Amino acid sequence: MPKMFNYNEGRSKINNVMLQAFKGFKHRFYGFPTEVDGIRTFVVVKADLDKKQDKADPIVLGRALEIADELQSNLNANAKGKGQ
Repeated sequence: MPKMFNYNEGRSKINNVMLQAFKGFKHRFYGFPTEVDGIRTFVVVKADLDKKQDKADPIVLGRALEIADELQSNLNANAKGKGQ
């Protein structure tokens, strides 16, 4: 039986966000756990709906890491603005 969750798909360059993946038949969803308004949340940042092999598509994975970095930067800025 294939593994449905990959705990570590790599880390982003700026915020060191650890990207994780949920995998199903021909689909892979990339995201990361973070805190949003004090609530622990898993944020999906990219989906690969045309997965044709078991390995991650390096282009999709790279873009997911970039998006995760951008989003975490925005979340950090918002948290600082709220005085957290």
